[in-house]
Amino acid sequence: MNAAKLKKAADLFENTQGNWQTILSKVKALNTLNKKVADYLDPSMQAYCQVANFTTNKLIIAVANSSIATQLRYQAGYLLERFSRDRTLRHIQHIEIKIQAVAPSFLEAHSPTRTMPTLSPATAELIKKAAEELTDPQLQEIMQRIASRQHE
Repeated sequence: MNAAKLKKAADLFENTQGNWQTILSKVKALNTLNKKVADYLDPSMQAYCQVANFTTNKLIIAVANSSIATQLRYQAGYLLERFSRDRTLRHIQHIEIKIQAVAPSFLEAHSPTRTMPTLSPATAELIKKAAEELTDPQLQEIMQRIASRQHE
């Protein structure tokens, strides 16, 4: 990687550092919402569905295939009715279903190991420097672990 490209990548991290906290809070909110919604799903479907996003009144759920999407569409009215009785979910008035090739929770449940590719030394160094600038200790630790995945 040449110095100009490395500089551009470093600038990107510097310019978006304030957004890391925003991104991390959105990820945490999605994770919490995903767990809450999973409690309402049929147990046989939980591994194939994951909350992908939410807005003021719409929940977007990613599903593994069209069969699960169809089942979920049939249950949408029932789910919305149950959500309306839950204080934390009553704001949801619409459910949108998006088909993914494989839902992330399905991958976690059915793959023995997931390996992360190794990074070039220059990329690992860039990530390490970005991690040093973060104020959130959890995010900093994650970034440091990612940076340690460099190939020699």
